[in-house]
Amino acid sequence: MNTDIKRIRDIIEKETGINLDIATRKREAVLARRMYYTILKRQTKMSLNDIGATLKLKQDHATVLHQTKMFDRDFDQDKMFRISFKRIMNVIDG
Repeated sequence: MNTDIKRIRDIIEKETGINLDIATRKREAVLARRMYYTILKRQTKMSLNDIGATLKLKQDHATVLHQTKMFDRDFDQDKMFRISFKRIMNVIDG
């Protein structure tokens, strides 16, 4: 795995306290994966299939696309999600 991807993953897991590889539909885990997919989509030139393959869940392009679309809704409507995402981005950007 690329070191930048590993770094992003480690930051998200540390800040959220969620293991991104865990197969669960708990809201906290879904939101953490949503952030992860969106950050990778925005900051890399990876395909959606490649992004989905970075986790042990091996999610396909349709799942990654859906999660990145849902990210925008959550970012607009969920204050705690927005705060968490901004905190993660501050750590990633330095």
